[in-house]
Amino acid sequence: MDRIAIVEDEISCSNMLLNYVRQYNEENGKNVQAVVFHSAVDFLSDYDGSFFAVFMDIDLPMINGMDAARKLRLADQTVSIIFTTNLANYAINGYEVGALDFIVKPVTYFNFVSKMEKARNIRDLNKDLPVIIPLKDKKEIVKMSELYYVENDAHNVIYHTARGNFQMRRTMAEVEEDLKGGSFASCGKSYLVNLAYVETIEGRTATVHGDKIPISRAKEKEFGRALTIYIGGMKSGNV
Repeated sequence: MDRIAIVEDEISCSNMLLNYVRQYNEENGKNVQAVVFHSAVDFLSDYDGSFFAVFMDIDLPMINGMDAARKLRLADQTVSIIFTTNLANYAINGYEVGALDFIVKPVTYFNFVSKMEKARNIRDLNKDLPVIIPLKDKKEIVKMSELYYVENDAHNVIYHTARGNFQMRRTMAEVEEDLKGGSFASCGKSYLVNLAYVETIEGRTATVHGDKIPISRAKEKEFGRALTIYIGGMKSGNV
């Protein structure tokens, strides 16, 4: 089941968006489930990574939508954020948090569906993007689902994949940029792990496709949070 979050403190606005979801499901034979949060605090405290899109008002109590989006990005780099707001001049700054788009209130059904379809398409395209590994004499192309983890070795990186290991001269920062949008998380300066292949975590050691990988103390909480969100999304059928 596809799930979206609606973060909106105005009851009339959240009810209108819920009606739009029902209409969209009826007209398109879909089964999108919408979960309403009336504050960003509730949304962030209950966030489990199961949403493919978040429709978020900017003018929210306690934590405004822009600050909430910044906090959300610490836990989830891939979920689509769509701001729904009267404050169009603030929404334009959504690029700071990687927002997909914004809708100026009052939200019309057409605009709502347009943004949701855009978010769905991006989610589907990012499910298994190709990863290009430029070697000396050729380019190896693997899918993200075939990549177990990437290891930093001195001035080189090693891609551990279903097709074997590939080593090349590159920085981990460049690798992280390439894999943005996938189910990858850093567990230290030397490793970037595909969360789909994490088998066990014992203390500060992760078993990834049979290999033991150390988790640094600095990354322990962040890595654990990323894994929890990934598992939450997988259980809901969105990974």
